[in-house]
Amino acid sequence: MPRGEELEPLDAQFVVLETREGAPPPGRTLEIGEPAPDEWSWRTALWIGALVAALGWLVWSAVLELSLVGWDTYPLIAASRVEGPSDLPRVLGAKLMDGRFPGGDYWRPLVHATFALDYARGGLDARAYHLTDLVAVLAAGVGASWLALALLGRDKRLWAALAGALLVAHPALFELAPLPPRRADTLSLAFTLFALTAVARARLRTSFAAAVLAFLAACSKETGVLCAVLAPTLAALYSPAPGLARRLRDGVRAAWPTLLALALFAAARSAILGGLGGGVKASLGDAPAQLGRVAARYAQLLLAPTTPEPWTSASVALAFGAAAAALLAWRLARAGGELASGLRARELALWIGLWIFVLAVITAAAGVYRAWYVAPFVAPLALLCAAACAQRAAVRAGPFVRLDVVQRRFASFAALAVLMALWSGGAGRGVRWAELRASSDAVRDLCGRFDALVANAAPGSVLELDAAPPQESASRHGVATKRPVTLREYSLEAYAQLAHPARKLRVVARREAAPQPAPDELVIVLAGRAAEGE
Repeated sequence: MPRGEELEPLDAQFVVLETREGAPPPGRTLEIGEPAPDEWSWRTALWIGALVAALGWLVWSAVLELSLVGWDTYPLIAASRVEGPSDLPRVLGAKLMDGRFPGGDYWRPLVHATFALDYARGGLDARAYHLTDLVAVLAAGVGASWLALALLGRDKRLWAALAGALLVAHPALFELAPLPPRRADTLSLAFTLFALTAVARARLRTSFAAAVLAFLAACSKETGVLCAVLAPTLAALYSPAPGLARRLRDGVRAAWPTLLALALFAAARSAILGGLGGGVKASLGDAPAQLGRVAARYAQLLLAPTTPEPWTSASVALAFGAAAAALLAWRLARAGGELASGLRARELALWIGLWIFVLAVITAAAGVYRAWYVAPFVAPLALLCAAACAQRAAVRAGPFVRLDVVQRRFASFAALAVLMALWSGGAGRGVRWAELRASSDAVRDLCGRFDALVANAAPGSVLELDAAPPQESASRHGVATKRPVTLREYSLEAYAQLAHPARKLRVVARREAAPQPAPDELVIVLAGRAAEGE
């Protein structure tokens, strides 16, 4: 270039240099522009995570005041105790609750590991267990916000924070946060979200971090195998290859460590359980037939868990919630162009739909209805809300603004407002907290009466304990005790092993035939209970 000649300004991120024919290419590429707007920033991620965690703490920190409610709490503590290094392989390699769980055979080593840590920290102090559950809830909210940040781009950071806030504030967490036995769902959800965040950040690069996180999600609960579908399909969204088959191939190639990790989990689980295991009513073959029923049951808990005063019935509230969710999905699917992260909005909408569909199939295969099974659905719904509302408000055409774009953005905000109104619950949240506090008091009272009953009982005795919570009469909190969080016979037997290790105790439900105790055994008969699992 002649000296003194000015360079033509370029609006470009990189400069491509031409070389003489046969000459080697330049040894490096010079970056001349500003960092890409979707470049990951840990500073941004950390303050968003801190904001979501603070909100979650405000919403759920009251669980720290509760006693150890939940049918499976004491059996899990008893099965997870580690008194020496030799106990650790036994605890991690055992069936869930050492086979005490009456609803099926499962292997969830991470649940056992967290209970072992809680017992080592606090013994039977309820606060130690509830603190772990609270941290798991906060982690799930942070994971949702980080996934939204990775998918939407750094310039949508406030919308990413919204995704995490919607998750931690959803009423579905009333079924998880107060109950230590259900931390399996919370842990699995949190690790799944972090695994997908790692995939989104890696795009088409291999991510071993995603593989480790997906493995931990599956070790928390079997729902974590969802990553085997979500990880390669998410990576495929970043592929520039033409055709669906080639893009999926690229996604599988990028996600092979995750697929391998989940295959190893499945092999280890089968070896420990001696087969597929699972719930006594679980059936993959029945899942398609149950899908419609699952959608109807869980849609109510997901979209309209409460019925505020403006809606006169649950069905009307559900209709508004379903319409709002459908509008948000349509808004995202109709958005043209690419997001700041490089994804197409329409493809992101399809991927979120795939997430919900596969999760519904897994839930239908369980064969049982459980209110807390709706919690994993909150994450894709929160991501849908954030992504739909994050689209640009308007596009200028000359001096004018395209009103149709403004109207669609307004519609997204209106749909989100409807969902938030349905989730706020009004007095419903107060009732739920009152139910939990009443149940906590009932469990504390039951354990106290149990201790007093066995304190001076002679071996070889059969004693009866009324363990039924007062369902018909109001408690001092103004509501009836919530039955599913109080204790059962196998719960109290595990409590007896923990609180009275020197006594040989057996706890049974009342039957027609009276139990026959051994000479050195004390039998406690629970009145008003039938065996059932959590």
